[in-house]
Amino acid sequence: MKICSKCKENKKQSQFYRSHSECKKCSIADVKEWTRKNPEKAALNVKKSKQRNPEKYADIGRRRNLKANFGITIEQYDELLERQNHLCAVCKKHTSSFKMRLAVDHEHGSGPQAGAIRGLLCSYCNRAVVGRHKDPELLRSAARYLEGPFTGLFVPKRSKKPAKRKSRKG
Repeated sequence: MKICSKCKENKKQSQFYRSHSECKKCSIADVKEWTRKNPEKAALNVKKSKQRNPEKYADIGRRRNLKANFGITIEQYDELLERQNHLCAVCKKHTSSFKMRLAVDHEHGSGPQAGAIRGLLCSYCNRAVVGRHKDPELLRSAARYLEGPFTGLFVPKRSKKPAKRKSRKG
Protein backbone atom coordinates (compact mmCIF):
# COMPACT_ATOMS: atom_id res chain seq x y z
CA MET A 1 0.00 0.00 0.00
CA LYS A 2 1.11 3.54 -0.73
CA ILE A 3 -0.27 7.01 0.01
CA CYS A 4 -0.85 9.35 -2.93
CA SER A 5 0.97 12.64 -2.48
CA LYS A 6 -1.92 14.55 -4.04
CA CYS A 7 -5.22 13.01 -2.93
CA LYS A 8 -3.68 11.53 0.28
CA GLU A 9 -5.56 8.24 -0.20
CA ASN A 10 -4.00 4.91 0.71
CA LYS A 11 -3.95 2.82 -2.49
CA LYS A 12 -2.51 -0.42 -3.87
CA GLN A 13 0.93 -0.25 -5.48
CA SER A 14 -0.67 -1.19 -8.84
CA GLN A 15 -2.58 2.12 -8.78
CA PHE A 16 0.69 4.07 -9.13
CA TYR A 17 3.01 4.53 -12.06
CA ARG A 18 6.49 3.28 -11.34
CA SER A 19 8.52 5.89 -9.44
CA HIS A 20 5.58 8.33 -9.11
CA SER A 21 4.32 9.64 -5.80
CA GLU A 22 0.87 10.49 -7.24
CA CYS A 23 -1.63 7.74 -8.02
CA LYS A 24 -2.56 7.07 -11.66
CA LYS A 25 -5.91 8.84 -11.29
CA CYS A 26 -4.27 12.04 -9.98
CA SER A 27 -1.44 11.85 -12.56
CA ILE A 28 -3.94 11.55 -15.40
CA ALA A 29 -5.97 14.46 -14.03
CA ASP A 30 -2.79 16.59 -13.87
CA VAL A 31 -1.88 15.77 -17.48
CA LYS A 32 -5.41 16.56 -18.68
CA GLU A 33 -5.35 19.89 -16.84
CA TRP A 34 -1.90 20.78 -18.23
CA THR A 35 -3.06 19.83 -21.76
CA ARG A 36 -6.15 22.02 -21.41
CA LYS A 37 -4.02 24.98 -20.30
CA ASN A 38 -1.23 24.39 -22.87
CA PRO A 39 -2.84 23.13 -26.09
CA GLU A 40 0.00 24.29 -28.39
CA LYS A 41 2.71 22.63 -26.30
CA ALA A 42 0.59 19.50 -25.94
CA ALA A 43 0.09 19.28 -29.72
CA LEU A 44 3.83 19.74 -30.28
CA ASN A 45 4.59 16.98 -27.75
CA VAL A 46 2.21 14.60 -29.53
CA LYS A 47 3.75 15.47 -32.91
CA LYS A 48 7.27 14.79 -31.59
CA SER A 49 6.14 11.55 -30.00
CA LYS A 50 4.57 10.39 -33.27
CA GLN A 51 7.83 11.14 -35.09
CA ARG A 52 9.83 9.15 -32.52
CA ASN A 53 7.39 6.22 -32.41
CA PRO A 54 5.56 5.93 -35.75
CA GLU A 55 4.88 2.19 -35.33
CA LYS A 56 3.24 2.74 -31.96
CA TYR A 57 0.89 5.41 -33.32
CA ALA A 58 0.11 3.39 -36.46
CA ASP A 59 -0.86 0.48 -34.20
CA ILE A 60 -3.05 2.75 -32.04
CA GLY A 61 -4.83 4.07 -35.14
CA ARG A 62 -5.31 0.55 -36.50
CA ARG A 63 -6.74 -0.66 -33.19
CA ARG A 64 -9.17 2.27 -33.09
CA ASN A 65 -10.19 1.79 -36.72
CA LEU A 66 -10.87 -1.94 -36.35
CA LYS A 67 -12.83 -1.47 -33.13
CA ALA A 68 -14.81 1.61 -34.23
CA ASN A 69 -15.65 0.46 -37.76
CA PHE A 70 -15.92 -3.31 -37.43
CA GLY A 71 -16.16 -4.07 -33.69
CA ILE A 72 -13.12 -6.37 -33.74
CA THR A 73 -9.68 -6.36 -32.15
CA ILE A 74 -6.32 -6.71 -33.90
CA GLU A 75 -6.16 -10.22 -32.46
CA GLN A 76 -9.49 -11.13 -34.09
CA TYR A 77 -8.32 -9.61 -37.39
CA ASP A 78 -5.12 -11.68 -37.19
CA GLU A 79 -7.18 -14.79 -36.46
CA LEU A 80 -9.26 -14.16 -39.61
CA LEU A 81 -6.04 -13.66 -41.55
CA GLU A 82 -4.67 -16.98 -40.25
CA ARG A 83 -7.92 -18.78 -41.17
CA GLN A 84 -7.53 -17.44 -44.72
CA ASN A 85 -3.82 -18.45 -44.81
CA HIS A 86 -2.90 -14.79 -45.38
CA LEU A 87 -4.80 -14.82 -48.71
CA CYS A 88 -7.49 -12.52 -50.11
CA ALA A 89 -10.76 -14.47 -49.76
CA VAL A 90 -11.69 -13.80 -53.42
CA CYS A 91 -8.57 -13.65 -55.62
CA LYS A 92 -6.45 -15.84 -53.30
CA LYS A 93 -3.36 -13.64 -53.64
CA HIS A 94 -1.02 -13.63 -50.63
CA THR A 95 -0.86 -10.55 -48.43
CA SER A 96 2.83 -10.15 -49.27
CA SER A 97 1.83 -9.12 -52.80
CA PHE A 98 -0.11 -6.06 -51.56
CA LYS A 99 1.08 -2.73 -50.21
CA MET A 100 -1.95 -2.41 -47.94
CA ARG A 101 -3.48 -4.75 -45.40
CA LEU A 102 -6.52 -6.76 -46.38
CA ALA A 103 -9.83 -4.96 -45.85
CA VAL A 104 -12.56 -6.27 -43.57
CA ASP A 105 -15.49 -7.22 -45.82
CA HIS A 106 -18.88 -7.09 -44.13
CA GLU A 107 -22.56 -7.09 -45.03
CA HIS A 108 -24.01 -3.62 -45.49
CA GLY A 109 -27.72 -2.98 -45.41
CA SER A 110 -30.44 -3.57 -42.88
CA GLY A 111 -31.24 -7.29 -43.18
CA PRO A 112 -30.65 -9.97 -40.56
CA GLN A 113 -27.01 -10.32 -41.62
CA ALA A 114 -26.26 -6.56 -41.52
CA GLY A 115 -22.81 -6.02 -40.09
CA ALA A 116 -21.79 -9.68 -40.42
CA ILE A 117 -18.11 -10.00 -41.34
CA ARG A 118 -17.53 -12.23 -44.37
CA GLY A 119 -13.74 -12.19 -44.46
CA LEU A 120 -10.71 -10.20 -45.54
CA LEU A 121 -10.24 -8.91 -49.09
CA CYS A 122 -7.56 -7.06 -51.01
CA SER A 123 -8.56 -3.52 -51.88
CA TYR A 124 -9.26 -4.40 -55.52
CA CYS A 125 -11.62 -7.25 -54.66
CA ASN A 126 -13.21 -5.22 -51.87
CA ARG A 127 -13.96 -2.25 -54.14
CA ALA A 128 -14.26 -3.56 -57.69
CA VAL A 129 -15.44 -7.15 -57.34
CA VAL A 130 -17.45 -7.54 -54.14
CA GLY A 131 -17.87 -3.91 -53.13
CA ARG A 132 -20.00 -2.88 -56.08
CA HIS A 133 -21.96 -6.09 -56.56
CA LYS A 134 -23.76 -7.48 -53.54
CA ASP A 135 -26.01 -9.89 -55.45
CA PRO A 136 -24.41 -13.39 -55.42
CA GLU A 137 -26.39 -14.41 -58.54
CA LEU A 138 -24.98 -11.42 -60.44
CA LEU A 139 -21.45 -12.48 -59.48
CA ARG A 140 -22.16 -16.12 -60.51
CA SER A 141 -23.49 -14.81 -63.83
CA ALA A 142 -20.36 -12.71 -64.31
CA ALA A 143 -18.21 -15.78 -63.60
CA ARG A 144 -20.16 -17.87 -66.15
CA TYR A 145 -19.76 -15.04 -68.67
CA LEU A 146 -15.99 -14.86 -68.15
CA GLU A 147 -15.65 -18.66 -68.36
CA GLY A 148 -18.09 -19.01 -71.29
CA PRO A 149 -17.39 -19.28 -74.99
CA PHE A 150 -16.07 -16.40 -77.03
CA THR A 151 -18.07 -15.00 -79.95
CA GLY A 152 -15.51 -15.94 -82.59
CA LEU A 153 -14.95 -12.27 -83.42
CA PHE A 154 -11.67 -10.52 -82.75
CA VAL A 155 -10.58 -6.95 -82.28
CA PRO A 156 -8.02 -6.25 -85.00
CA LYS A 157 -4.46 -5.67 -83.87
CA ARG A 158 -3.39 -2.10 -84.34
CA SER A 159 -0.23 -1.39 -86.15
CA LYS A 160 2.06 0.89 -84.26
CA LYS A 161 2.17 4.36 -85.70
CA PRO A 162 5.62 5.84 -86.13
CA ALA A 163 6.41 8.38 -83.45
CA LYS A 164 6.15 11.96 -84.58
CA ARG A 165 9.44 13.80 -84.56
CA LYS A 166 9.61 17.16 -82.94
CA SER A 167 10.81 19.83 -85.28
CA ARG A 168 13.87 21.74 -84.23
CA LYS A 169 13.57 25.44 -84.08
CA GLY A 170 16.75 27.07 -85.20
